[in-house]
Amino acid sequence: MLRIFTVVAMNEDLASHVFEFTRPGAKSVSVAGGFNGWNKDKDPMKLGPDGRTWRASIAIKPGRYQYKFVVNGNDWVIDPTVTAVPDGSGNPNSEILVEPVDYGRLPGQLNDGVVTASAFRHETVKPFQVKAKDGVRVLFRVRRGDVANADVVVGKKHVEARKVTRDDLTETFTATLPHGTGSYSIELKDGGKPIGFGPFSVGAKADPVSVPAWASHTVIYHIFPDRFANGDPSNDSKDVQQWNGKPSFRNFFGGDLKGIQDKLDYLHDLGVETVYLNPVFVSSSNHGYETSDYSSIEPRFGSNDDFTRLTKAMHDRNMKIVLDGVFNHSGTQFFAFADLVKNQEASAYRDWYTVHKWPVSTEGKPTYEAWFGFGRLPKLNVSNPPVSSYLLKEISVWNKRGVDGWRLDAANEVDPQFWRQFRDQIRKDNPNAWSCGEIWTDSNEWLQGDMFDSVMNYPFREALLRFIAHGITKPSEFLDHLTSNYYLYSPEVSDNLYNLIGSHDTPRFKTFAKGDEKLCAMAAAVQFTWPGTPAVYYGDELGMEG
Repeated sequence: MLRIFTVVAMNEDLASHVFEFTRPGAKSVSVAGGFNGWNKDKDPMKLGPDGRTWRASIAIKPGRYQYKFVVNGNDWVIDPTVTAVPDGSGNPNSEILVEPVDYGRLPGQLNDGVVTASAFRHETVKPFQVKAKDGVRVLFRVRRGDVANADVVVGKKHVEARKVTRDDLTETFTATLPHGTGSYSIELKDGGKPIGFGPFSVGAKADPVSVPAWASHTVIYHIFPDRFANGDPSNDSKDVQQWNGKPSFRNFFGGDLKGIQDKLDYLHDLGVETVYLNPVFVSSSNHGYETSDYSSIEPRFGSNDDFTRLTKAMHDRNMKIVLDGVFNHSGTQFFAFADLVKNQEASAYRDWYTVHKWPVSTEGKPTYEAWFGFGRLPKLNVSNPPVSSYLLKEISVWNKRGVDGWRLDAANEVDPQFWRQFRDQIRKDNPNAWSCGEIWTDSNEWLQGDMFDSVMNYPFREALLRFIAHGITKPSEFLDHLTSNYYLYSPEVSDNLYNLIGSHDTPRFKTFAKGDEKLCAMAAAVQFTWPGTPAVYYGDELGMEG
């Protein structure tokens, strides 16, 4: 029987961190960062008795976070008391490492006979327990530098666990057990009698995620349609810019579906097997995220028939097409929101959105839920059955027109139940349909097998930026970042993560690398050899900057 020799079992889920900022004359100061969703209104700071120093004590889940102070509601500034780090979008941020409370009370040392038991983490869900091809993979985490070695125990048999990676606070161990294993325990050893955890049962939650086979063996090419190629000048908007003009947030350049079709041979010869398009449905913006009609292609890009021709041409070359699904919010010209503005509380679509105060207007600060507070992007209430039914019907129409997969915008802000319905629908229409959520952080909640196959792997990109472009991490830290991210998920998920080094939401990698093509080549070498699905933003293969 296992004996527990030292247990420090305190609640370390949240740790208090005190932020302090000095700004004479400020009327208000708040702190926003990765720990609160960058919400500038969530954590206001209080002015101290000296009339110039602002403080806030915030309970935060342990980890590394970037943050800024927000002065007078709109002036975002870094913390002058800490070293600034790049934020991945061309701006500096401040950064903190929040440790669990227990870490400060008990040193973490090898072979000292003491283990911080409260740091142990293992669950009977993915990725901690996965039925893989070669057996049941068991994964668990302990405090960094605290455990000498560990075993997974099945009956009387001990299987040595390997330490595979580490992050700022933890180390990850894993072992593979035979298929058919019903239960097991875990032993941690650190110079004394072992400390045991368990037993744990192997259940249905360990079943592997069903990912389309093609997804982990493809190369994705990401196209921003307005800026890629103009194949049909007849559909250009009246204010279209010269092709070599200067891009801005609101201008148009005339790229369209015909232009993409004309370049398919180039893409095929390049080795591209899947094309992902930013939104192509009717929208007043050049980026397409203000959808006003989910049933039609934006006329600047062409017609529904043009889309059918493009899809057929791609499939004839054994290429696949992935569309951008924007189901968290619509544009203000979408029929349901337009009716809401027109008829107010009497609108038949009042429950398609979340209204905080009447009347609803597109002028001024929105009185309704909107993405990041932008009134142009009112948030859809997908929990309302008529809304989800409408969207799923439109999604199904496009699936039947040949769509092979969906990249899902602002996926973490949408009701998970909608995503379960979405997965059922696309797999009903096409058993090999692929789904990829736009989530920038740990995404396990959405990758258990009932929602998405993959997510956009921004932590992978951040690791490349820190090591290759900015040179602020060591090689060992770079490898830790990559492997820690890999072991966040079950193997079949990690093998089809959308591994990017740039996108429409970020500056290009070459810009971060200050034009150094050798650094760009190094990043591409990692991208194309690391497990996952490499995704190239259009023009990166030509050395575009900006």
